[in-house]
Amino acid sequence: MKNELTESANIFKIRNYIEALISKKIRTPKDFVYLSESIFDKTHQYVSPTTLKRIWGYLKESTNTRKSTLNILSEFAGYHDWEDFTANYRELDASAREGLVLGVKYDYTKIKKGNIVDVSWIPESYCRLKCIGDHKFEIEDSANCVLKSGDTVNCYLFMEGEALYFTDLTVNGCNYNAYKVGNVGGVSLKIHDD
Repeated sequence: MKNELTESANIFKIRNYIEALISKKIRTPKDFVYLSESIFDKTHQYVSPTTLKRIWGYLKESTNTRKSTLNILSEFAGYHDWEDFTANYRELDASAREGLVLGVKYDYTKIKKGNIVDVSWIPESYCRLKCIGDHKFEIEDSANCVLKSGDTVNCYLFMEGEALYFTDLTVNGCNYNAYKVGNVGGVSLKIHDD
């Protein structure tokens, strides 16, 4: 009985930890789909929304949670596995959560010369970037932003749903240090091969 209580307490802890980590309460079917996709994006392992509903008590089925599932949740939370989580668990305070990002990251080193990156953000702003080598891009097209066709920028990190920073800009023949887009709601990205 004691082991079952300990296991239940630890499952309660990982649920709360994950909610604190992503700054979101998991309550609706849509939340479980979001969490399932976030887990897959970070760990490349799948936990179904139905399984998550069982763990969160949304479904009132009494089944034991598989250790492999608990390992995936622990990895998502930043621990090695379930044993690591239960042995080393500590609550996230607000300052520890600041800056944690779960968005899909696109590695600029995988964006090859000639690839096109479409970037859009609120309010109805857009730019199309063409990779011209390493982390340097030329603006091919734009709408509602400072960047215009022919301008060049550097970009080291593309992350869906987060603000995007361009550095070492050449805009209208003038050099600038940085330009940030997607302050509200982040950016949407689409990356095309040639």
